[in-house]
Amino acid sequence: FSADASLNELGLTNRFLTAENAPGGNLTTLANFDNAADPEDSTIPGQGRIDRQTDFQRLLAPPPQTPQSGMTGEAIFTAIGCADCHVRDWTTATVAEPALSGIAIRPYSDFLLHDMGSLGDGIVGGDASETEMMTRPLWGISLRQGFLHDGRATGGTFEQNVASAIGSHAGEGATAAAAYDALSVTEQDQLHAFLGSLGRSDFDLEHDNRVDFFDWAFLEPSFTGPAPAVPLSPDDEGAIGDVDQDEDFDLHDFLVLQRAFTG
Repeated sequence: FSADASLNELGLTNRFLTAENAPGGNLTTLANFDNAADPEDSTIPGQGRIDRQTDFQRLLAPPPQTPQSGMTGEAIFTAIGCADCHVRDWTTATVAEPALSGIAIRPYSDFLLHDMGSLGDGIVGGDASETEMMTRPLWGISLRQGFLHDGRATGGTFEQNVASAIGSHAGEGATAAAAYDALSVTEQDQLHAFLGSLGRSDFDLEHDNRVDFFDWAFLEPSFTGPAPAVPLSPDDEGAIGDVDQDEDFDLHDFLVLQRAFTG
C-alpha cells in the first residue's frame, strides 16, 4: 500500500515499483521534468520512506470509543441487522510485533465483500464486481463529516448524515435499512448516540478533540463520588466521564480528567 501510494500519489518510485507514471501518458514530458535517478524513495540505512510510512500506519492506535460498552443504541444496532456485517469484535493475529499480536479491537466490520445493489460504485476491482463493496469499518465514524464511498451522505448534522447513509444501503443492506426506517424516533436517536460514541474520547463532551473548561462545566453535575444514589448508565451524558465503567464519576475518574485536560 505504501509503495503504491508513494508512486501514484507522490510520484516517487521505490524498490517495489520502479517505473514512473508518465503525466497523461506523455513520455516526453516525463523525460523533460524527471531528472532524479530511480528509485526515488529516500533511504536511511536499512529503511526507506515507504518503510517509515508503513511503521506509522501499523502502529496507529485504534480510535477511542466512549462509553466503551452498554449503550442501548448498540443493542438496537445489533437487533436491526447492522452488526451482521459491521462486526464489532476482532482479535489480531500473531505477528512479529508483540504490541500488535493478539489484541482485541472493535473495528465494526467483517472486512468482507457484499453485494450492495444500487449502492455499488460500478467499479470492478480484484474479486469485487460492480455492485460489491467491502464493509467499511465504523470505528472513528463520529470524527467523519461525510459517509459512504463517495461521501454523498454529508452536508447535514451527524445524525442526518447517518440517516442518509443508512437509507442508501441496498442489496444485502436493504433489510437493515428498512428495519432502521421502522424504528421509533427515540430508538433512532439511541442508535445515533451509540454511533456518536465511536471516535469520542473520554470527557470530550463537545466532541472537538479537546478536554477543556466547557467539557468540565457540563460534566461537573455528574461528579457524584463513589456509590451515587442513581448509578450512571452508559446512555447518560455523564457516562463519558466514567473511565473505569463502575457506574459513577468519582475522584478516580477526575484524576484521569486532570491528566487529559488541555485547557
